[in-house]
Amino acid sequence: MPGCAYEDGGTLTAAALDVPDCHQRDVTARLEPFRFPIHFMGIHAASDAVTVRLGPAATEAWRADQLVFSVPAAVVAAANGAAFQVELDDAPIGSPNLGRLSIIFARTCAIPSAALVGRGHVEITAWGVGAGDRIAGSIIVDLVDPRSGEVRGAAFGGDFDMVVKSGTPYTAFAPTHF
Repeated sequence: MPGCAYEDGGTLTAAALDVPDCHQRDVTARLEPFRFPIHFMGIHAASDAVTVRLGPAATEAWRADQLVFSVPAAVVAAANGAAFQVELDDAPIGSPNLGRLSIIFARTCAIPSAALVGRGHVEITAWGVGAGDRIAGSIIVDLVDPRSGEVRGAAFGGDFDMVVKSGTPYTAFAPTHF
């Protein structure tokens, strides 16, 4: 079920973030200080995992800066409605048994760069994927380049708190085919 909402859902920050090939090939762009406001959320629930997309603007997914994290269905089931933690996989090829967090700069960067992935965990304090439910928690990760393992943004994170809304016009940021 896709869902989306415009609201002040939080801000994620880092002192600095180095993004390879953002404005020019073979050159790293430094975003300092780095602030990532959250106003939009997209949710895709499947049988094996739930994918949550957070972003600052409600543009098409392929044109939006976005932070995406996945939660394996087994982790949600084991939590049984209580707060839970999602351990993140930062390997070049992720494991389906672990969560994954990626940040993608499709709007900020002139040249699409490789996604950076999170090393650490996401703490979920409220979880529901139906209309009117809340998804809330905190993120504290190091953002790494999965190709090299190099840390590109240390201690990136903050809190988020969004209400799930579905239907028109909320699905613009959560297209079912993305």
